[in-house]
Amino acid sequence: MRIAGRRLPVAALAAVLLLAGCGGSHNGLPVASGGSALTATSGDLLYVANRRASDGVSVLTFPQGKFVAKITSVGLPQGICSDAAGNVWIGAYDSSRRASFFYEFAHGGTKPIETLQTRDYIEGCAVDPATGDLAGFGSPRSAYGDIEIWPGARQGKPIVHKLGFEPTCGGFDDSSNFFVDGVLGSTFNFILAELPNGGGKVRNIQLSKFASFAPGSVQWDGKYMSIGVLGLREKAWQVYRFQVSGTTGKVVGVVHLRNLAVTPRYWIAGNEIVATQRATTVRHLGLYDYPAGGQRIELYSSFYDPAGVTVSVPPT
Repeated sequence: MRIAGRRLPVAALAAVLLLAGCGGSHNGLPVASGGSALTATSGDLLYVANRRASDGVSVLTFPQGKFVAKITSVGLPQGICSDAAGNVWIGAYDSSRRASFFYEFAHGGTKPIETLQTRDYIEGCAVDPATGDLAGFGSPRSAYGDIEIWPGARQGKPIVHKLGFEPTCGGFDDSSNFFVDGVLGSTFNFILAELPNGGGKVRNIQLSKFASFAPGSVQWDGKYMSIGVLGLREKAWQVYRFQVSGTTGKVVGVVHLRNLAVTPRYWIAGNEIVATQRATTVRHLGLYDYPAGGQRIELYSSFYDPAGVTVSVPPT
C-alpha cells in the first residue's frame, strides 16, 4: 500500500548504487513461487525482505508503491541486495535443510536462476558493481562474524575474511572497497571496518563524527559512502555521508530523515532514499529526498520487520 504523496523522478544513477544488506499478510497478492515472471517488469521494482517466512519478500513497483507479488519460496529472508543488471540476491535460512542460501533472481523473475549455500547465518549482502563479486556477511554460531566474497563467476568456494565483531550491514564503494558495520559483543560498541579492494587485512575505520549503537545500512550514494547511525549529540537516527582516508572516515554531511527506524535499513536510488520507519515492529517504509532529507514524501505499508530493502533497475 502506498499512502498518497508526491513523486520525484529516480535518476539513472540508481543503476549503479548497490547496497547492503536490512509484514503482515498481503491479501490478494500473487505468490511468486514458480517459473513465471512478474507482470510489472518494465520499471524499477522495490524488494523488501520481511523477517517472517510467511511474508517472504514483498515486491512493489518503485516509486509508485503498488504491490505486485511476494516471494515465499526461499524460507526465512535474512538479507537482500541487487546488482547493476537488475538481478536480486536474497539471503535466506531454509529450516527444512537447516542451512542458509543465497538465491539469485532476474529482475521481475520468480524462479531462482542461481543458488549458493553459505556457511552460516546471514545478515546481508552486497554486489561489487565493477567486478560482480557477491559479498555475504554474518555471524557464525561459535565465533564473531565474517565476510564471504564470492567471485563474479561464482565458481568454487568463497574467500572468507574474519571479523572481530558481529556485522550488521555492508556495501561496496566505487573502487571495490567493501565497508561493513556492526557491534562488539555484549558491549554493543559501534564498529565500522573496511576490506580493501583485492583482499588483505580488514581494518577498522574511525568516523570523525561520533556514532553510537544500532548501526544500519552501508551504501555508496554516487559520491560518498553512507551509513545509518545513532548520532550521540542529536540522539536521533540519521545517515552519515563520509569519505575515507587511511583509517579515518571524515563525515562530510548528515542526512536527517524524520521518523527513521532504529538500526535503519535503506536504499538510495538517485535523488531519493527509501528507509524503514520507527516502530516497535517496523511495518512501514518512508520515501525521502536525498540528500536533502527532512519529511518523507511517501509511505509504503504492510511489511514485517524488514531485514533489508533494495531497488532493482531493469537491464537496458
